[in-house]
Amino acid sequence: MKIDKLISRSRKIDCREAESMMEDYLNGRLSDRDLPAFWKHLETCSHCLDALETDFMIERTVQYLNEDAAVDRSYDLTPLLRADMEENKEKLLRRIRRRNIRRIITFLTILLLALLVLDLLGIFRITVSMDQLLRGIGI
Repeated sequence: MKIDKLISRSRKIDCREAESMMEDYLNGRLSDRDLPAFWKHLETCSHCLDALETDFMIERTVQYLNEDAAVDRSYDLTPLLRADMEENKEKLLRRIRRRNIRRIITFLTILLLALLVLDLLGIFRITVSMDQLLRGIGI
């Protein structure tokens, strides 16, 4: 699933709700359910995007001030915010893929168990005797 499709299908939120999500977003705690709606809102609301950029810049500046001063770094943090948002989108897609794989594995496991129970009850045969197997391959 493409992230743009996920974002476009997400629920609509207002500025108040987006602003209440900013701290969780910056701390990596915004839920997978809320992330697409948050990004969707930022695509259309320059006010909230500016507020997020400001909060992001303050947080990163404090981190930079606490780090080694000898490190050469850019103080233009807007590209860093964009990169952070793209990285979070990729992380969300990976989590969704893993969740879908787990669902498929769970479904197949339940299906196999159901078939085994049906086989044990004699309702549906999935086991084959060695004689049947040898006859089936022509030996």
